[in-house]
Amino acid sequence: GNYTRPKGEWVYAEQQTAGNCRIINNETISNPGTINLEALSEGRVPKGIVAIKGHIVYTQATAGKYIILRGVSGSNNGLFLYNAVNGIISTTGYDIACDSNGDINIATDQDATSATLYWDAVQLR
Repeated sequence: GNYTRPKGEWVYAEQQTAGNCRIINNETISNPGTINLEALSEGRVPKGIVAIKGHIVYTQATAGKYIILRGVSGSNNGLFLYNAVNGIISTTGYDIACDSNGDINIATDQDATSATLYWDAVQLR
């Protein structure tokens, strides 16, 4: 072939809600840190991507707590999801620029009792 991949191309998952698109599946998030997208997706998300789109489903046992998804730890760019009421399921989409390794960072101010992170599309370098 003569196919040349366009720079910055977005590649969408075939089935966004299927189990193959889960990066984190109904887990407690307690320690902030880097999410290795390639490893946690079992290679479905390629290494070194520029950005990722998806959605998160999140429950916090205590009201007034939050979870953050961002490209780099300490960055103010990314997703800030605040749970105003304890035990309520919150969900939202995200579109986040990744760090230089193609990974993202997650942080919470208290253990997230249940978090599921899905990916819908990735932007290639």
